[in-house]
Amino acid sequence: MTETEEREEIYLRDSHIINCSFDQWYPNFLQCTFPSRIIPLTENVLQWLESDGIVMDGVVSRQDEYDRFDAGEPEWSDDDQGENQAQSPAFPELDEEIEQVIVEFGGSVFPKLNWSSPKDATWMMTSGNLKCKKPEDIYLLLKSSDFISHDLYHAFEKCWPVSDKRKPTQVCLVLRKWYDNMKPSMEFRCFVKNQILFDEKEDIRGRIVQFFVDKVMDKFPDPDYVFDVYITKNKTVTLVDFNPFGEVTDGLMFEWSELHLWDANSDLLPDMRIVGSNAGIKPKSLENRVPFELIDLSEGSALSNLVEELKREGNLQNNTS
Repeated sequence: MTETEEREEIYLRDSHIINCSFDQWYPNFLQCTFPSRIIPLTENVLQWLESDGIVMDGVVSRQDEYDRFDAGEPEWSDDDQGENQAQSPAFPELDEEIEQVIVEFGGSVFPKLNWSSPKDATWMMTSGNLKCKKPEDIYLLLKSSDFISHDLYHAFEKCWPVSDKRKPTQVCLVLRKWYDNMKPSMEFRCFVKNQILFDEKEDIRGRIVQFFVDKVMDKFPDPDYVFDVYITKNKTVTLVDFNPFGEVTDGLMFEWSELHLWDANSDLLPDMRIVGSNAGIKPKSLENRVPFELIDLSEGSALSNLVEELKREGNLQNNTS
């Protein structure tokens, strides 16, 4: 096999990425996945997402302040109105659509764009998760997430041949119904190569394989892909998402080198791999979540020193006011 043939065998094509976009697969699988609504985003919303800085209700994000400090930029007052100053989101029509979906789904939703959720930005939420109860929650997560930036700028960068695309033709906000009782330990990632599902074990294997045969196989347009499922406490299998079969998707307990070498027609299929304890359920994205400045502050006595300094400043202001 030539180098070009090897690259074509392993690398993703534009169509593989597009087929895994939520708005592409959801209409064909809505009967076996979580209730969701798709809202196309307008150009003014995209421009705000792509702009620098985060302003919510007139408050600039802490990360934006860190960036200014690192760059050695001088502080400025609230009266300064530079043309590059970050703007608070003002999208009344989108607000209304989001609020309608939130009410429809019982008061809270899980947001994502075409491919990615802002799971690396959960540190911005007091709840520590992606549960959103109002439009401002969603805007804050989207604006703070590197994964969302990937959808907007880099979704096609791993494609071969090299793609001219930089972002989807239509960027969509996806709102999914939030469930408080979902357990990460009951979500499974399934790898399909040449329409053959990687082997699973015991009762879980049977349920996932049956779901694959009944609901997924021959219905997704690509022969190679990855799909995630969730098994509820009553043993019902529910589709979560589709992902491209390639390095842009987290292989979790599998290395992509072995997944690419897997012969779908072989009888020697890999075993199901399960994390043995709750301590092992740690997403690789954890390292993306918190700014380095906060990590630095959390080491040694730096954080306590910061708290004491803020207290002193507060007392000084109270004494002089």
